[in-house]
Amino acid sequence: MKKLIKIGKGIALFLAFFLISQLSVTFINVAFGFSKALHKPINNLTTCLLIIAILANIWLILHVARKCGLKFYFGFFNIKTIKTIKIILLALFCMFIVVILGSMLSHGNTTENDKILQEMNRVMPKIVMFFMAVVNAPVMEEITFRGIIMGKLLKNLPWLSLILSSLLFGLAHIPSDLGSWVSYGGMGLILGLVYMRTKRLEVNICVHFLWNLFAAIMMF
Repeated sequence: MKKLIKIGKGIALFLAFFLISQLSVTFINVAFGFSKALHKPINNLTTCLLIIAILANIWLILHVARKCGLKFYFGFFNIKTIKTIKIILLALFCMFIVVILGSMLSHGNTTENDKILQEMNRVMPKIVMFFMAVVNAPVMEEITFRGIIMGKLLKNLPWLSLILSSLLFGLAHIPSDLGSWVSYGGMGLILGLVYMRTKRLEVNICVHFLWNLFAAIMMF
């Protein structure tokens, strides 16, 4: 019975963080929906409010994560050694290889996640897309999938937590075929390995930030 209660609390904690991570995205989706329905562009006031919502959401999840015992050492991401920089570069290279493999398996078809982002990119202000994809997503996803699952709930079962976090990370990116599963699940696996190696969420956030920055530059 105690084990079931513990499992239930763990699932509830993960879901709570996942829901917190989606708050600003929900506001953006609502604004996107209204903009499409009314055939009107997002105005400056709405743009400012969306950016404030994103920053507030980041502060909230960092605050709650610290309350739950997760630690961060920001300050140029606390990257002080060549070894850490090598890990970041190796992770980015491996993610690039995984995405190429996934694209080959998908025969070059655009993933559902990318289709959604491309559609939003045609309507939403570029600065909102930048904050959502490059600033918001790395923090939210690394805390939820690596910090909570690997660093909190299953920290004594590292390989199980690695597999579970990778699968959930892939699932969260709406995979539609084998190629997209390989791309997103593979990226989740690599980010999980980075966390296993460093135990530092800020390094994961740095890798994820750089990857999304590259993807944003290519998309914009």
